[in-house]
Amino acid sequence: MKESVYLVAVLGWLFVVPFESALAQTGEAIVGINLGHAQTDTVEQQTSLLNDLKAAGVQVIRAGIGPDDKGVDLVRRIYAQGIKILWIIPLKYPMGVPVRPWRPKEFPGVWAEPAISLADPDQFRAYFAPLLAKLEANHIELAGFELGNELNMTPFNGEFPVPGQGKQFGLNDLYHDPEAQQIAKGYLQYLKVLGVLKDIRDHSKLNEHTPIMTAGFGAYEAPEGTFPPSAKPGTQTDMVSVNATIEFMRANGLDKLVDAYAVHVYPWANGPGQVAAAAGRQNRLAKYVLAECRPAGSGDGKPCWITEWGFRNTDTSCPVHEADQVSLIEEMRNNFRPYVEQRRLLGLFYYAWVDPMENFGVFRCGSLTQSGRLAIAPLDAKNLETAKASCLECIRIRVGAPMVEQGPSPGIPDNPFSEVRLVNGRSRGFSASATSYAINGANPSDMSGTPRPVLGPGKPGSYGASGKWINSVQRYENELLGWVHNETGDAPGQGLWSVSLAVSKDEGLSWNDMGQILTGTEPWIHGKVTGEGDCTAVYGHDGYFYAYCLRQGLTGFLVARAPVSDLGPGKWKNYFDGKWEESGLGGAATGMTKAAGGAVARWTTTGETLTLGWTQGGMGLHFSTDRIKFTTLPEPLMVLDPGTWNRPAPSELIAYQDLLDVKTGITELSDSWLMVYMYLQPNEGFNKRYLVFRNVDVTISSSPITPQVGVLLARWYNAALHDRWSTTAAVPPANSAAYKLEAKSGYLMTVAHAGIPSVQLEDCVSQWPGHPDHILEEKRYCDAGHYQRLRTAGWVYSQQQGGTIPLYRCYNAQDKSHFASNEQDCERLGKMERLLGYALRQ
Repeated sequence: MKESVYLVAVLGWLFVVPFESALAQTGEAIVGINLGHAQTDTVEQQTSLLNDLKAAGVQVIRAGIGPDDKGVDLVRRIYAQGIKILWIIPLKYPMGVPVRPWRPKEFPGVWAEPAISLADPDQFRAYFAPLLAKLEANHIELAGFELGNELNMTPFNGEFPVPGQGKQFGLNDLYHDPEAQQIAKGYLQYLKVLGVLKDIRDHSKLNEHTPIMTAGFGAYEAPEGTFPPSAKPGTQTDMVSVNATIEFMRANGLDKLVDAYAVHVYPWANGPGQVAAAAGRQNRLAKYVLAECRPAGSGDGKPCWITEWGFRNTDTSCPVHEADQVSLIEEMRNNFRPYVEQRRLLGLFYYAWVDPMENFGVFRCGSLTQSGRLAIAPLDAKNLETAKASCLECIRIRVGAPMVEQGPSPGIPDNPFSEVRLVNGRSRGFSASATSYAINGANPSDMSGTPRPVLGPGKPGSYGASGKWINSVQRYENELLGWVHNETGDAPGQGLWSVSLAVSKDEGLSWNDMGQILTGTEPWIHGKVTGEGDCTAVYGHDGYFYAYCLRQGLTGFLVARAPVSDLGPGKWKNYFDGKWEESGLGGAATGMTKAAGGAVARWTTTGETLTLGWTQGGMGLHFSTDRIKFTTLPEPLMVLDPGTWNRPAPSELIAYQDLLDVKTGITELSDSWLMVYMYLQPNEGFNKRYLVFRNVDVTISSSPITPQVGVLLARWYNAALHDRWSTTAAVPPANSAAYKLEAKSGYLMTVAHAGIPSVQLEDCVSQWPGHPDHILEEKRYCDAGHYQRLRTAGWVYSQQQGGTIPLYRCYNAQDKSHFASNEQDCERLGKMERLLGYALRQ
């Protein structure tokens, strides 16, 4: 709810799609942004602003126009840039009209305004007609007319007394409540001014078809009636609901005067990424904001334009932290799409381009933020389930040091790890091995607490009789939802899988299994594994949950979905042959092989669905804009040698990998992630499982970059073993003595850089008696030097490159231990033996 001013002081709003007449043909909504408090006092400021707008691809702005020559000249300069204007026009009043006093201490944000009932249609004609004629003489064809701003609220309508009753008036109040009756008189006068605007528009030369819309009516997303008590008595204000305002004006001839209704909404910002909070925003939008909107040509109303909407961001850092805003903006855009498809909603204008006063701005640190780019991106009704595809070659990823949170254990982890954020701000994780466990922690990466059983195997003869694994947990309203992997008749090489949905009303400490939702096509067969399971789920921000699962006999994984409103048995549909029609209970399904092998998450920055599976050379990251077709990041996130489930084996084993957000622990990802997986060391079996966490930081460049992925080379020290170990792998406890992180030695590439000489490094350990000597060396050194090869560590450059640091092989003769260092003097911990190459600095 922002004050509107003339173009010579502050530009108003921008669009990226030109005309309403074109919308019916393209299916797109006008999408734009308020400029807020961007300064345009000087020619230099105006030029800078116009350059920024043009660079952002703006074609139309929404703004007031100053009535003097400077205002008209600025309009000409704007049009010279190929930018058009939707004109926000003020009401006009007789000279000396009384104005409600300005009382900023008691009523901040309530402006000194006259009563709307005092608006003068003749004064408006005398102001508007010559100014429009002057613009048309300069060949200015407007994109639209909007008369006034938030007339249904106290700040912009002097008809409202202050203090007020502290109430949102409804339609009945406009006819019977004394205060609301006076506001209704103002509404009737407003309609008279609209009539003058329409008459002048209809007789103009260039703008006779330019659309007219109402003032943007501000929405309060709650039922009509008394507001919650004001924190300070005597400071309450009033408003009229959007629905009542439009209904009253329609009853008095509004639809004969306008082409659209303009409305404003600032949605609640609670629970970014949480299903219950998202459902609340969706429901309030339908009930309190867009209920009166109709397709053009309807007999019972007009289309709507949302001319203000936004989310505050108080972060002042550069670059700005905006994961919550990105998530919320994308969620709301998905909420808007059905209305765009129905042609009930034709325009969307985010607030604001620059706003240092109230922190809604998205042009920060000298550039448009990711949330700003998303807010002004085109919204196509024909593409309701498609996220913005990222430039895969432009993504830069740095994988941090592995931290062991659980183990060694013969049981957990035996499935993908999932987490929720508790109402007290702490975190709770879930892991399983036939029985499912909850683990409490102070934050998402603190999962070293004692596991507590929360869901055991089912009764003999029932599904899940051999075990129930909670594979994925999502919060919905006041409950937690758990996707449960069930096994029946389990024995080596046999067992029947299925998936059920469980509900917890106590934050995951106990669960009620609601029944099977996904099954395979085969029954239990002796000596064979059958069925469907190993599912992880993600909310699609389109009214559906999606589950990605493995089905025995089907190559790759399948995906099924169900509406958030009804996730129970019989409601899930498999994706098959391009449609969502096959039953989740034994129905046919399409196998997707591109991204098989990992859990699913959603990247809020782009809206893409991610899976962490396998690719050539290691662990692959896969992206999808439609949740069906996946493309793979060109470089693996981690270098992995081929592992085996036949343990013990010389190779390590990583499995059940997934991605969580570093701040919230859920699968709605910002640009800072946690990669979580089960880890088995070389030469060890399943009786020694470890739960490993690694930080993953993601940035997007404006152009392709190489290399894209770097994995931290960490140096660990075990004083009891006199061993320094430079490795990219997890370092679990050994002989009851812990390795401590001692240094970070840069990042190793996960593939050789094409065209630039590089060196493949291997992580090896001595085979002679005594304490271990871990060494980082060039490929094939280990086999020739009486060392056992553990893994490929990664690649370094042979020669110095920009952004790299030297990496030396060092030796401590006293400890008889090799290690790596970036310093030629080996940090005075030993003697430098040779240069290994050049690692990425960051």
